[in-house]
Amino acid sequence: MSDQPIASFYTLPLELIHYIFGYLDAKTIVRTFRSICKRFYIAVKTYDQVKLDFNSISKSDFLFLCNFIESKNIESLTLSDRDETPGQIEYFLSFIRIKYFNRLRSLTLLEIDDCYLNIILKDIQTLTLNLLSIHSKQDYSQSNTSTNAFSLALSLPNLYKLKWNISSFDLSKISWHFNNTIKHLDICCRTLDEYCNILYHLPNLQSLVVEQWHETVDDDTIDKWSNLKPFHQLLSLTFKYCSIDMIILDSLLLLTPTLEQLRLIRAVDVHVFLSHLQQWEKFVETKLPSLINFECFLTEDLLYFDNPHPIDTELLIAPFRKPFWTGTKSWFVICDHIVCPRTVILYTPGSFDPQFEYVYESKEILRSTSAPTITNTIVMNGVRKMRMDLTKVMTAATSPQGGLSNNIVFPQLDELTLCISQQWLSGSLRVLSTLIDLSRLVKLSLTINNSFYYFSKPRKISILNWIKCEQSSQEDDNEVLSFPIHHKHAGDSHLSPVQTFDDIEKTILDAFNQALKLTQPLEISKLLKEHDIFELNSLSKYVFQ
Repeated sequence: MSDQPIASFYTLPLELIHYIFGYLDAKTIVRTFRSICKRFYIAVKTYDQVKLDFNSISKSDFLFLCNFIESKNIESLTLSDRDETPGQIEYFLSFIRIKYFNRLRSLTLLEIDDCYLNIILKDIQTLTLNLLSIHSKQDYSQSNTSTNAFSLALSLPNLYKLKWNISSFDLSKISWHFNNTIKHLDICCRTLDEYCNILYHLPNLQSLVVEQWHETVDDDTIDKWSNLKPFHQLLSLTFKYCSIDMIILDSLLLLTPTLEQLRLIRAVDVHVFLSHLQQWEKFVETKLPSLINFECFLTEDLLYFDNPHPIDTELLIAPFRKPFWTGTKSWFVICDHIVCPRTVILYTPGSFDPQFEYVYESKEILRSTSAPTITNTIVMNGVRKMRMDLTKVMTAATSPQGGLSNNIVFPQLDELTLCISQQWLSGSLRVLSTLIDLSRLVKLSLTINNSFYYFSKPRKISILNWIKCEQSSQEDDNEVLSFPIHHKHAGDSHLSPVQTFDDIEKTILDAFNQALKLTQPLEISKLLKEHDIFELNSLSKYVFQ
């Protein structure tokens, strides 16, 4: 009999255990591995590449991780003041300052207030930060904090990737520094002057993402371009969420002749792009010889295609079947016509915009240049948000002709809005599970068809009961819809990663009862009745203006 010890997970070297931790989130590492044995406790305690993502985390997990993990072991940190986690950044800074995270390499701040942004950016001046990402929809236009903060960010000596997604940010007020190391920049840029300043002051820049471009063509703009010299450092360029004239697009691309990758994400209308397609092909061939990769996601509502007849998707996709697209460049394009609402989407494979709410219609028409026809069995990996009329889907699913795919079409869906009738239709959950990977859903919203009224509390409870009953009848089929725990109601329920429908119903009832306790002493109902604005229709005049 061999005396050689049997290999097991418990006998792995510490370095290999830490390598495995790299594939796990911080909550799993701390909550699970720490409690197994003393050796794993030490392995967790000494792991110095922790990635903390506090976006949409439960309150109990947030407090636990803040208290357990030492700042010296954190490599990546995400803080969020979004609606799901209000006040998180303020609490975190009261607990510990960022300047003590001496191993921090990546920092992401979501919906941060300008005063906290300034504090954090001063703190990170002594850190060797490589990636900084700021996202905020707040109005910074009346504050100089954001411009000062941006200058601080530019001066970080080891920063190579900067995402500065502040929509109200005024780039024209920036004091630029030449001694920076930024290679990747994502920023709101609206004018030619701002665009040229970026390229001029960032000589190491290789990848640029431009959002919210607004400048239009006029004589002054054309005169500016005629005197500009090209910049040769940029290899990848993306335009997102704007409306660019094709003349301006060509002029901007002339400034970066060494481009290898170009992405247009809802940056040009479909009909504008199609009308200039032939000229654009010649432009790419003659002016952008190094362009290898082209990606696009373009949309158009059918106000432009103003006729009651179905759109000829084959006609729209035909120009992309030319040898330039399918042979010379191997750039394949998909045209998606959604019948209701009437929308045309033109995109390259793998380039679906995750911020776009896809409206599912079982009668959609798809065409692609990689094959004569694509049916509804195409896998839509890029779709993250979707709206679906459940009544229409169930009608198609139960019709003699069928009409739905037997394979999951939306495997990566995060948010789903269901438009339903007055009751939950039997068999709906099973039908949904044939289209969607329900286990990945983060957010589920319910709306009533053809109605702007809110669900009453009993109606919400009733619908949840219907869903629960249907779920119970198929609990052995691995087609179960689960919901993440919302941080405000998580309490100490950290042992389970999902809520049951009983938990959801209890949350609704508890919130309702709590609302009653708060409002009854104020006699709000009595006051509203005295002024004849107790009904929802009359009250909405004051709420939604």
